[in-house]
Amino acid sequence: TGCLPPSCSGTSTASVSTQGETDPAAQTTQFTRWDSFIDAAKSKATQTLTVDSPGFTGTYTFGTAAAPQITVINWNTSAAEKWNAEVSGAGVLIIEVQPTNNVTLRGTGGLNWQGLIIVRGVEVEYEIGCDGCAGPGGTNRVFGQVVNRSSKYAEIEFENNRSFVKYSSAAMNMVRQQLQSGTSFKSWQEVVP
Repeated sequence: TGCLPPSCSGTSTASVSTQGETDPAAQTTQFTRWDSFIDAAKSKATQTLTVDSPGFTGTYTFGTAAAPQITVINWNTSAAEKWNAEVSGAGVLIIEVQPTNNVTLRGTGGLNWQGLIIVRGVEVEYEIGCDGCAGPGGTNRVFGQVVNRSSKYAEIEFENNRSFVKYSSAAMNMVRQQLQSGTSFKSWQEVVP
């Protein structure tokens, strides 16, 4: 995009959620907390999809604000494959990236989501949108929260000026209510201290 915080209006420099911890053991604890949360959410998944070559295509709706769902997408394809699907929905969207190489979730598709999106893998660039495409490219519009829980390298980037993530307490409360039954989940502070 060519615009880096804090020089761009409406942006701020992101901070690492380890709260200043440089101790690898403390950072590992935070990964373990996210992994426990992800695994608990996956056990309640409404549907699970697997994306293989040539990438993710089609049009999908996974839940609504009135009936949120937990959706798991197992991304089993290489870095060269694209996110060309149009996805909308509400609830929890977990994208499990299986290849151990750097994977970029980028393509001409779009994502409109209310709730929580979690991407987990080794090296993942979450870039839904299309930089330099002939057409309008994909648009990523999230009301809630996006977490890139990659163990080695994580990036969240938007490739056009139509994409955004806006934190929504209403969307996150919807997710919390969805996850409460049968778990000991009490607050977001327990997930990320």
